[in-house]
Amino acid sequence: MDVNNSLNLLDGKEKKIQALLPPLYNAILHMQQGKPIDPTVREEMKMEANLLIVYYNSKKEKFSYSMDKLQVKLKEIEATISIVQDIQQKLDGK
Repeated sequence: MDVNNSLNLLDGKEKKIQALLPPLYNAILHMQQGKPIDPTVREEMKMEANLLIVYYNSKKEKFSYSMDKLQVKLKEIEATISIVQDIQQKLDGK
C-alpha cells in the first residue's frame, strides 16, 4: 500500500483508527488459540494494521518535530536567562 494513499485515508479519521484496535486484538486472540482466520479477514486485518502503523508513525514524527522546536525554544530561553544574569551581576558590581 502506498504510504501517501494511507495517510490520505487516515486524514481526520482518528476515531476510525481507534475502532480498528478491537478487531486486531480479536485476530491476535484467534491466532494465540490456534484458530484459523479466514483469508479475507486476514487481508483486512493486515491492511488495518498497516494503516495503524502509518498513522502512529505520522504521530511520532509530529511529536518529534514538536520536541525539536521545544528544544530550540528552551535553548533560546536559557541563553536569554544567561544574558540577563550577566547584566544583573554587572548592575550589582560583580
